[in-house]
Amino acid sequence: MRTKFSGILTLLLAFVVQISFAQEKTVTGTVTDPDGLPLPGVNIVIEDTSTGTQTDFDGNYSIQVSEGETLVFSYVGFVKQEIKVGNSNSYNVSMSSDNTLDEVVVQAYRTSSEKKSNIASSTVTSSTIENRPNANVIQTLQGQVAGLNIQTGSGQPGANSTVILRGAGSINGSIEPLYIIDGVPQNGDNFRSLNPNEIASVSVLKDAGATAIYGNRGANGVIIVETKRGSYNSSLEINYIGATGFTELQGNDYDLMNSQQLLTLENKRGLGLGATLTEEEIANYEVNTDWNDYFFRTGISQSHTLNLSSGSKNLASFTSLGYFNQEGILKTTDLNRFTFRNNLQGKSDNDKFNYSTNLTINWSRRNEATNVGTGGVNQNYVLGANNSAPYLSPSLYENSDQLFSLYQEDGTLLYTPLMLIDKLNNFSNQYDELKSIANISGSYKITDNITASANLGLDYTQTVRNVSIFGSI
Repeated sequence: MRTKFSGILTLLLAFVVQISFAQEKTVTGTVTDPDGLPLPGVNIVIEDTSTGTQTDFDGNYSIQVSEGETLVFSYVGFVKQEIKVGNSNSYNVSMSSDNTLDEVVVQAYRTSSEKKSNIASSTVTSSTIENRPNANVIQTLQGQVAGLNIQTGSGQPGANSTVILRGAGSINGSIEPLYIIDGVPQNGDNFRSLNPNEIASVSVLKDAGATAIYGNRGANGVIIVETKRGSYNSSLEINYIGATGFTELQGNDYDLMNSQQLLTLENKRGLGLGATLTEEEIANYEVNTDWNDYFFRTGISQSHTLNLSSGSKNLASFTSLGYFNQEGILKTTDLNRFTFRNNLQGKSDNDKFNYSTNLTINWSRRNEATNVGTGGVNQNYVLGANNSAPYLSPSLYENSDQLFSLYQEDGTLLYTPLMLIDKLNNFSNQYDELKSIANISGSYKITDNITASANLGLDYTQTVRNVSIFGSI
């Protein structure tokens, strides 16, 4: 009985295998483009399997497939197509162009319609840049781009930042990347005059291939800034952007002595003011000045930008007016900036001729401190504030002549905080900067594959420094 049952199973298995082989067949055909030309290298895969083939040089293919299965045809630049196999043994396919894929064009000092190239790049959009309280837009890129190292050695509003993109490639030469704003090469100093709310995107080219476009100037990387533009066939759009921020002195872990502690130490050593006071007088001493609170403050920053954009059939414009004010954490330091920008673009009815103009005029005034991080204790506010005697009162200061007499009598730097007060009241270090960038470009499409273009850029900077010293110390 078992032998008979096994024989029946064997016959059924053979029958099923015969049916399976009978369903599989060879399907052939030719794959062409929309113009009827054969497409070599088209991928042909049976759906949901790893079985597939490719077309030969003449666009022909051959594949083993069963009825009811689906063949998937795919090729770069063309729409994927699917064909379900039926009774026929031949299927010719005409691939349709994929209009969503734009041609890759790399242009020096210009941008293509799509930000695609063989150069490693990162892009930061306006949504990341807007409404940040940074006076310098470069500081906004910190932490946004991998491999981009930004260092700012000063808390001065609008201070320059050191940007290293591809590592330090030189000891004495420049290590900063090349900056391009609307097609005009710049340096990093110009970003304190640029309104961040006017920027549409910032692209960072950090691959060595950037030198193929920008030459040796791009050896340290390239940062390309594109400002906002208007759109064709759009109504007037008015956009206001406002922001307010606060800045404070970074906290520290210094455990400074108060007046009683310092006077007690001086009393034991027999030096200074403490040596002339009794223990009771020291315990009842009222003056206890925190010089950090006296010289530094909570800085308030505010930004106001009004953007207007509109466009007709052949003309589009974008205009921006901006005001920025930032107080430094050190008293008397600040930055005031007024910005104006107008971007215009136009085209002919047949779209063969295109032109654009970019104009920005920015004026800024900044009051900077000196000797911050360097210099003597009586010139460096940070050093002096943390080393000054707390039992001295700011009310002791009268004028510069008084300080000169006190210094002659004491012969030490005990009256350092009074010297810093004198510097705060009488010293001025002011920079007025006028910055203008203009760019005019035009192009004419001669044929479908040939376009003639011209680009002219202008960069004008005028800086005036006023240093005033009214005291004698």
